[in-house]
Amino acid sequence: MTRLCLLTLLWLVPPGAWSAVPVTRAPLGTLLTERQHSAPATVQPLNHSHLSAEISGLITAIPVRIGDRVVKGAALARLDCRMPHARLAAAIASRKALVAQRRLAQNQLRRAHNLSSGRTIPAEEVDRRESETANLSAQIEAQDAAIRQARLGVERCTIAAPFAGVVVARPAGVGSLAVPGTPLVEMVQTDDAEVSARLRGPEAATLATAAGLRFHYAGRDYPLRLRALLPVVDEQNRTREARLLFVKDAAPPGAAGRLLWNDPDKVLPADLLVRRTGRSGIFLFDKGHARFHPLPGAVEGRPARVNLPPETVVIVEGRHRLRDGDEVSVTQTAD
Repeated sequence: MTRLCLLTLLWLVPPGAWSAVPVTRAPLGTLLTERQHSAPATVQPLNHSHLSAEISGLITAIPVRIGDRVVKGAALARLDCRMPHARLAAAIASRKALVAQRRLAQNQLRRAHNLSSGRTIPAEEVDRRESETANLSAQIEAQDAAIRQARLGVERCTIAAPFAGVVVARPAGVGSLAVPGTPLVEMVQTDDAEVSARLRGPEAATLATAAGLRFHYAGRDYPLRLRALLPVVDEQNRTREARLLFVKDAAPPGAAGRLLWNDPDKVLPADLLVRRTGRSGIFLFDKGHARFHPLPGAVEGRPARVNLPPETVVIVEGRHRLRDGDEVSVTQTAD
């Protein structure tokens, strides 16, 4: 009876079924995934300035403290301005005196012209008075320049914020004597910050067409857009610098995080690759048989690009036991 059952089973099983390798299969499109890239990145402020005195003077006030946020044009420090004001007043007074002298010279020149018509005075006297009037006009122009310079000195008594930002240092103190170049306040611009990242050649190539650019910092993702990929390769580490702008909210300047982006082309996970005859590839399901399809450029242990239609049927489970041309039997299909 047992022998009869075995013969019956052998008759029911199709020829070659005992040698077929059981596998599972799935469409290629369902196996492809987005490849995420990552690189170290930092937030760089557009400006990080050490604001200094441009004139000499005693520091009378520094109305800001470390950590204060200031708007553009806000007063950061003030110097004793009595001397610059005195220079300005003296320059204005000197101009008034020159204007009076020129007015007198112009009157004398008109009288000289009238007298010269009757040949009462020589022509040389007329020329002298014309030269004197012209000389006074030139002195007034020079004095106007001196007044502008004096007013600039008065303006420099107050050190104003050149941009909106935050005060990070106050190296000077009230009562100290400032000379040109003396650092008074250090500021970091808080708007228009950029993300800087250095990328190697293959990574840099994918960034131009990447999707999902973002800066990951302190558990949060900040959307970005690429501003520039510098066309210069660093000689030491062979990297190119990328500069990116925040789309909406920005991370604080100086923050160190990760630049994340997705490869525009989907890839096949590395664990689905097999190696045959020294080449990496995948097994395709072809009318009950396994066909090895090598993938040019594929590297073992790394995701690979596959230039095949998404409906191509790929063998998933059982692939490690296969050789090219082996007969297979499908135990499960993942659609």
